[in-house]
Amino acid sequence: MLFGCRPKDVVGHFLRRICSLSTPGPISNRHRDGVILILVPLLVAIILQPWVRLAFLHAFDFQRWVEVIGLSFLVLLVLPSTVVVIHRKPCVLLFVIFSLLLLCVAVGQSSAPAFLWVSTLRSVLYAITVFGFALAWRNSGSHQKAWFSGVFFGVLLMYCAYLLVGSFSLLLNRVYDKTLAVSGFSNINHAAGFIMLSLLLLPGLKCLLSGYGRQYAVSIRALGVALTFVLTVIGSRGALLACVMPVGVLLFFHRRRAVGEYLRWLLGTFAIALLVYLVFRVVLFGLHIDFFVGGKTLTSDSGRFDLFLSAWRGALDSPWLGHGPLSYAALPAVHLGHAHNVFLTLLYEYGFPITLGVVASCLLVAYLIWKGRAAVVKNPVGISGTAALIGFAVHAQFSGLLMIPATMLMLLVACAFVANAIPQRIPIVRLSYYKSVAAWLAGVLLVSAYLFLVLQYWQVVDIGVSQKPRFWIQGGTEAWFPESAD
Repeated sequence: MLFGCRPKDVVGHFLRRICSLSTPGPISNRHRDGVILILVPLLVAIILQPWVRLAFLHAFDFQRWVEVIGLSFLVLLVLPSTVVVIHRKPCVLLFVIFSLLLLCVAVGQSSAPAFLWVSTLRSVLYAITVFGFALAWRNSGSHQKAWFSGVFFGVLLMYCAYLLVGSFSLLLNRVYDKTLAVSGFSNINHAAGFIMLSLLLLPGLKCLLSGYGRQYAVSIRALGVALTFVLTVIGSRGALLACVMPVGVLLFFHRRRAVGEYLRWLLGTFAIALLVYLVFRVVLFGLHIDFFVGGKTLTSDSGRFDLFLSAWRGALDSPWLGHGPLSYAALPAVHLGHAHNVFLTLLYEYGFPITLGVVASCLLVAYLIWKGRAAVVKNPVGISGTAALIGFAVHAQFSGLLMIPATMLMLLVACAFVANAIPQRIPIVRLSYYKSVAAWLAGVLLVSAYLFLVLQYWQVVDIGVSQKPRFWIQGGTEAWFPESAD
C-alpha cells in the first residue's frame, strides 16, 4: 500500500495523467488542442528571434535544434488522435503500412550510415504532425483559433519590424548588399519562401481576428505591404512565381465573394508595395546607392538545371530504391545538399516507387480540396490556406522549402486552414485505455529514435562537414558515401 492506494492503482493513475493530453476525448481535447495550436507560433518566434543565440552554434543549427525539440513535442501530442482516424480508415492504414515498409527497404539497402536516416524519420514525423495539427485545428473553438492568430500575427509583425529596421540600419551605414538584409535564414531564397507563405496566409489571419476590432485589419494590411516590399527587394523568382500561381488558380473562382475579396486584398497589397518599392528605388538612385550588390538578375542562371540533371541521371542509375537518404549531398559535381526540386531529390535518394507514392498522396490532397471546392471558396480561411499550399508546391520545385524549419511550420498552418474548410466529417472516437497507452508509447519510441539519430548525426558531422552549414541542409556527406566519388 502507498498512501492508502495499491501500487497498481498508483501506476494506472500515473499513466492516465501522462496520456490525458494526448487521448482524444471531450475533456482532454480542449487542453491538448490549445497546447498544439499555441506551440506552432511559439516555435516560429524562437526560430526567427535574433537575440537569444548560443555562441558555439551556427544560426541554422540553432533553428534545427528548435525544430527537433518542437517536432518531438508535437508528435507526442498528436499521434494518438492521428491513430484514431487512420484506424477507422482501412485503406489509409494499408497505404501507410506499405509506404513505411517500402521506405524501410529503400533506406536499409543503401550504403548510408544509420545516422543519416534522421532525414527520413524527420519526414515521417512531419507527416504525422501535419495530419494531427489539422485535426487539432478542426476540433478547436473560435476562441482558441483567435488566440493562435493573434500570437502568430504578433510574431510575424515583430520579425518584419526587425527585418526592416535592420535593413535600413545597414543602408545608413553604407552596407548595400541585399543578401545581408535578411534575418533568420541562411540565404535570401529561404527567407523569400517564408515571406511568400506568410503573405498568402495573412488574409486568413485577418478573417480569424475580424471580430476583435478593425485595428487588426489595418495592421495586417500594413504587414502585408511590408512583407511584399521585402519580397520584391529580394527578387526571388521562385517566390514571385509562387505568389502568381495561386492568383491564377483563384481567378477561376473570382465570382465567389470570398475569393474576390481575397484577390482584391492580395492585388491591392501588391500594388501598394510596388509603389513603395518604386519610391525606394528612386531614392536610392538619387543617392547613387547600389543596394543590389551580390544579387542576381531575373534572367541570370542560378544553376538549377545542372542540379536537376544530376538528380535525374543519378535516379536512372538506381531507379527502384534510390541511393539512400542525403546521398545527393555526396555527389562530387554539386556543392548543395539537394536538387532544389522535391520530386527529383526524392527520385535520386529513394527511387521511383516511393516518389510515385508521394505524388499520389499529393494528388489525393488536391482531389479532396477540389471535391470540397464549393465549401472552400466560401471560406476565407480555407482560401488563404489553399493559396499557401499552391505557393508551397510551386516554390518547392525550385528550392529546398522542406529542409527549412520555419517554412515547414507554415505548411502546418496552411494544411490546418484548408482542413477546416473541407466539409468532411471526421468522427472523434475515444481510444480504449490500453490502445491510448500503446499509441503514446509508440510516439515515445519514434521520438526517442529521432533524438538518438540527431545526436548521432551531430557527433559525426563536425568531422565530415566542419566548414559547411550543417544539419542536413547542404553538401558534405562525401565521406559517408565513398562510392559517389567513382
